[in-house]
Amino acid sequence: MAGDRDKIIVDAHATFNIGAYVTAKGAGTLVDVGFTQDGVSFKPTVEHKMVEVDQHLAAIRAVPMKREYEIKVKILESQMEHLRVAMGQPDANLTGAPPDETLDIDDDAGEQYHQISLVGTGLGTTKVRTLTFWRCFIKDVAEIAMKKDEVAFIELTIGVLRETTGAGNDDVMKWVEI
Repeated sequence: MAGDRDKIIVDAHATFNIGAYVTAKGAGTLVDVGFTQDGVSFKPTVEHKMVEVDQHLAAIRAVPMKREYEIKVKILESQMEHLRVAMGQPDANLTGAPPDETLDIDDDAGEQYHQISLVGTGLGTTKVRTLTFWRCFIKDVAEIAMKKDEVAFIELTIGVLRETTGAGNDDVMKWVEI
């Protein structure tokens, strides 16, 4: 078996950047969230309709019926802006200036969408891999603990939606190796 050891990625740390959603796959103003722990993961999931017939024991087709995408990240820098995003609050609910800020939590806050990019080690000429997700939402927030002798963090599960504006085949995301 012929293999290419140069195509094995080791130490594939990534930076996690987030900003406000921009229509038509526009270039958003994204901010690096700083230190993360346990890496950043991206998980595509596909549900299939298995087509079975009486004449065979095995299915003869697997038709994609639903595709979902999730990003998981554990943010170690517990800034108020990160908490605002995690709690699904609009910009106006965060007042003050760092480090003295107040976050108002409104359980009736409307939909909040974000643009996200992950930048890490790749296989292109410059060894940079960039994944850009056009329209994302905070799907789940893990327990936010404040405990003695433990590092505080904000752990997010982020859902990725299809972008319905803008041209091109990258309606969910764009994966670039340069």
